[in-house]
Amino acid sequence: MKKNITFIITVLIACIGAVSSDIYTPSVPSIAHLFNVPLSTVQLSMAIFMGGYAFSQLFYGPFSEVVGRRKTLFLGLIILMLGSLICILAPNMEWLLFGRLIQGLGAGGGSLFRAIFRDSFEGAELAKYGSYATMMVTFVVPAAPALGGLLQQHFNFRASFIFILTYAIVATVMAAFWLQEKNQHRHKERSKLS
Repeated sequence: MKKNITFIITVLIACIGAVSSDIYTPSVPSIAHLFNVPLSTVQLSMAIFMGGYAFSQLFYGPFSEVVGRRKTLFLGLIILMLGSLICILAPNMEWLLFGRLIQGLGAGGGSLFRAIFRDSFEGAELAKYGSYATMMVTFVVPAAPALGGLLQQHFNFRASFIFILTYAIVATVMAAFWLQEKNQHRHKERSKLS
């Protein structure tokens, strides 16, 4: 039972990047119209997100080796929630771009799912649960924009960011209650720059 819960939490974490990146793409024309900016400016928000996402991974891995996976994951989720809140409340395109950067920096914490998987499973279980996770992540990638389209149709672009915020809160609560720290080998020397 514990391993099944760990698997569910890890899959949630693994999907954070895809959900945060793609869910609002159907809202791009609406955002451009609302803020009276070119489509290319709104599309820039995707590149800014991916830039923050890629850059943050330079730190999450080493940091998780020093303080553990849980604390590092919580840091990423809190940053993601902050970025989502900025996007929800954004009064103009500049604030939305800033929010997307913060979201990207937070969503990078989801890349820890691989390390959490290796810490939690081994041998045949690692192969089994790994294949299940791959299937679910593959499903989420096209499902996120479809969900975003529904949210845009019935509400507006902010609903997608409310969904991301809710998703991050659920992942945080589940991880807080059921995800145990499995990385018992700290490498404090990796926190040093030289």
